[in-house]
Amino acid sequence: MNYKKVGRSGLKISVIGLGALTFGDQVNESDAEKIIKSAIDAGINYIDTADAYVQGRSEEIVGKALKERRKSIVLGSKLGRWQSGEDINDVGLSRKYIMQEVENSLRRLGTDYIDIYHAHRVDYDTPIEETLRAFDDLIHQGKVRYIACSNFRAFQLCEALWVSDKYNLARFECIQIPYNLITRDIEYELLPCCESEGVGVTVFNPLAAGLLSGKHDLNKAPASGTRFSLNKNYYEDKFMFIHVVFSPSI
Repeated sequence: MNYKKVGRSGLKISVIGLGALTFGDQVNESDAEKIIKSAIDAGINYIDTADAYVQGRSEEIVGKALKERRKSIVLGSKLGRWQSGEDINDVGLSRKYIMQEVENSLRRLGTDYIDIYHAHRVDYDTPIEETLRAFDDLIHQGKVRYIACSNFRAFQLCEALWVSDKYNLARFECIQIPYNLITRDIEYELLPCCESEGVGVTVFNPLAAGLLSGKHDLNKAPASGTRFSLNKNYYEDKFMFIHVVFSPSI
């Protein structure tokens, strides 16, 4: 296994990471534990989950599986993408929610720190300075080692980096974004921005939710319960284009 540094930091993670989006739903706990063990045995040291994955169940499963191996694993989690409770403030990237939700994630993960903590998506209702100051406090408290973002556009990442530099706050060391042979828009601005500013990049959906694996019949609707069926953008907005390009009848 090869390893690379995360952004400008000294942290090293495996070039292949393990995502835990389906743990506790499509993948039961027993199988998830086997997958995690196999990944670690193969040299993978980066495991990624989120508070919103299966309503927190994914974090619980990952935490349990890593109980005896926590020290050697770079554990990533996220917050702010989906509503986690009934209160109006149970979502987003406000100081209130960050301070509240990090405690919930730490409890579910069974750990006292998160290695890489992501802002799961942009919160248009909260100033980025408020978010970064809260993240900076978590680092000083020892509850988070590094911060990152997910699903940010290039200009939004640039703004966050500028705020961190201006106020001497912890900065986003990496960004997580979808990237595959179909979804390549990050090549235009985001990737050049990351290269220029020394921001690491981790990607998800490398096989377009399974579409690029070749196991799906492009003449039929996606099978229920598959990753492909759960990602409508791949078979509604793009499915017809892919069908035309790859159909043997054309």
